[in-house]
Amino acid sequence: MKLYWGDIHNHNEVGVGKGSMERSYAIARGSLDFYAFTPHGWWPDISDSDPKIRDYHLAGFARVKDAWDRVVEEANAGCVDGSFVSLIAYEWHSSGWGDYCVYFPGDRGELYYAEDIKDLGRFVSRQGALMMPHHCAYRQGWRGTNWSWFDSSLSPTAEIFSEHGNSLEPDSHFGMVRHSMGGSSRSQTVLAQLRRGAVVGFTAGTDDHFGFPGCHGEGLTGLYADGLTRQTVIDAIRRRHTYGVSGDRIELALSTPEGMMGDVLTADAERMFRIDVVAKAEIDTVQLLKNGHPAAVWPGLPADGSLPAGEQAVARIEWGWDGMMSGDVTEWDIEVEIEGGEIASAEPCFSGGPQVVDRLNTLAREGRGSCAIRSFTCRSNFEPTHAVVLTLRVGADAKIRIRARGRWGERGFERELGASAAELKGSDVSVDVAPVFSAPKIKIHQLLPEAAVRMSMDYEDRAAGGSRSAGSAADAHGGPAAADWYLAKVLQRNGHMAWSSPIWFGP
Repeated sequence: MKLYWGDIHNHNEVGVGKGSMERSYAIARGSLDFYAFTPHGWWPDISDSDPKIRDYHLAGFARVKDAWDRVVEEANAGCVDGSFVSLIAYEWHSSGWGDYCVYFPGDRGELYYAEDIKDLGRFVSRQGALMMPHHCAYRQGWRGTNWSWFDSSLSPTAEIFSEHGNSLEPDSHFGMVRHSMGGSSRSQTVLAQLRRGAVVGFTAGTDDHFGFPGCHGEGLTGLYADGLTRQTVIDAIRRRHTYGVSGDRIELALSTPEGMMGDVLTADAERMFRIDVVAKAEIDTVQLLKNGHPAAVWPGLPADGSLPAGEQAVARIEWGWDGMMSGDVTEWDIEVEIEGGEIASAEPCFSGGPQVVDRLNTLAREGRGSCAIRSFTCRSNFEPTHAVVLTLRVGADAKIRIRARGRWGERGFERELGASAAELKGSDVSVDVAPVFSAPKIKIHQLLPEAAVRMSMDYEDRAAGGSRSAGSAADAHGGPAAADWYLAKVLQRNGHMAWSSPIWFGP
């Protein structure tokens, strides 16, 4: 199966957000394989205690109702099998039950005003649709998931990461601190539900409200499927053949001789695990968790300055920064050329924000050894820098050359930057766009050899069972209690992470 990348939780001005729907689709088509625009549809138990919040959302719901036919038309117009898949979807809020996104399997979708979670579940079941909870770890009653009602047949996955933070784990450097719901609650995390017997896979989505699908640092879903159609995307989610990343598109595969991430196997199935990782920065650790605890940990190899001939290498080119309190937008036109080598792949790490809701970032390949970038950075973006991660095939005499033009405030600029593969083996190079302390900068990071970003591990667990917590919530979670479950977790040294959906070994 092939790995595809998508964002299935994203907002714009149609509802509660900014930026046009047309721009959202243009960004998604340029950087993702699949996408779901999820306009805010309804909040049946919205409180009157905060009239400003209530009126703000009610106005957004009205905009979505008025534009729903156009939402459906845009999703259908943008869907091209084998090239780009767009799902018809919307978001349903609840203070008491938690927030869910509803995904329709075909070219029709109804904006349904469910009055409670059971009503929503009946509607989703009739439609053959899916409903996935997100920001699950908030306290119940403050839009955290009410896990006492959870049906894995309707919700095969949960969104474990978004701009809200990490809902999988209680302790994380991605804390849930950007919103007002009081951070994560340990008993509400998805990890706690897995320990109670839940059968639920993982996705990640930006939940971006500035019309920027795939906003770097807010979450993305990796999905394994035989091809790229609406049917294969929905089927892969149903099978939980999915995983989440925080930002960098870390390639992660977890498999056994009888299955892969998301599968439920028999208790006596062979527990020989294979983990394959292709990172986008130096790997810190790869872990295999059994029932939530590390069963095996593998440290990454440092980039020691070696760059064996004939291997692939990873180059990260980053630009932005600007003055710490600046609200200015810096415009960039960047040309990257590889002398003595070629570009195997190029992945964008772009982000949006309130100052750039009418701007379109682009990354275009131009032949085997060059690419062109159009970008807009700002301190008020989710991240103050943008980047592109290049996988290169380079020789010993290879060189990276960059020409950057643009505008910073009232200043136009043009800068050139270059370095050889030998110079980048153990260091980085950068240049300011102007001779001013707070000026934006562009940097070529240390060139990383294949050994620093690629790992493959085999692990056999010969134990017959595990130390799962006493007491099972299997009935409440819509599936049989799993005797043991395993998932893979990757941490890069730049802080970005990937989490595979578990593999279960049933009773």
